[in-house]
Parts: sequence; structure tokens; C-alpha cells
Amino acid sequence: MSNILVNTKKEYKGSIRKLKIDNKLIGGENGLPFIHSETDNSVKPLIAVEVLVNIPANFSTVLKLAWGDVINDSVEWAKAAQQKEADVLAIRFNINEDGDIDAKIANCQEVLKQILEIANIPVFILGSDRRDLDAKLLPALAKTAQKPCTVGMVIEENYKEI
Repeated sequence: MSNILVNTKKEYKGSIRKLKIDNKLIGGENGLPFIHSETDNSVKPLIAVEVLVNIPANFSTVLKLAWGDVINDSVEWAKAAQQKEADVLAIRFNINEDGDIDAKIANCQEVLKQILEIANIPVFILGSDRRDLDAKLLPALAKTAQKPCTVGMVIEENYKEI
């Protein structure tokens, strides 16, 4: 049996563009995540905490235990995430299409206002992942934002509407 080491390093010709969001630099990767020997990227990974507006019935028990009761209040959850030194808040407005959509959107706008008042780190505004609903929800949230935020997730079929 020989002791031959094979160099498995992969060469990637492209890279992810670097972007500055609220004085935080992201991107620049030209290799697989967390395989630092394959990349020359000097940008450290950022930790984002996803805050859900509605906790689904099948929400992770581990996350419920880790976050405690703050998951029942999006603003308190955002505060707790900042206290735990998150780099970014990703607010998921995971509303459904049951009931009065306009009232739900208005409630989401109020939640966003409250979160932005206390947020001192970058905020990503994420929709419900429902194309038709996000076409109404995301523009309303973007208009509500009192400071720069990143809005997503848009797809090829709805980015023009949003």
C-alpha cells in the first residue's frame, strides 16, 4: 500500500461578486463553502438569523428550545438575534392566502416597521414563496421600509412585477 496524497483541489474560474450591505461585505467566493484551502477569499461568512412572522406547526423543536418564547413575537425574536450577535436579520413574511390578504399585508407592514426601528444590522425582507402573494406582499413591504433593505426572493417569473 502506498502513501500517495492526491491533490483534490478544484479550480473554479468564476466567483460570486462581492457586495457591501450596511458596511458588511459578502460574496467573493470562488470555491466550495468552508473549504478555505480551495479559495483565496478574505471575506468571512456572515451569520443570518431567519425570523418567521408565523411559526408553522412543524417548526423545529430544536429551534423552539434554542429561542424559547421569543419566536412568538417577531420583534422580540429580532432583538434576541441581535443580542446573539447575528450579522444579518432575514425576516420571512410567511403568510398564507387564507382570509383577508390585505389585512395580513398591513400587519406585516407594521411588524416590519417595528423591526426596522430596533434593527442595527442589515435586514433582508423575504416573502412567502408564493408567487402571486409575493407580487402584492413584497412591494408593499419595500414601500414600508424606512431604511435600505434587501428584498427577496424573486424569481424570473415575478421580478418585474415586484
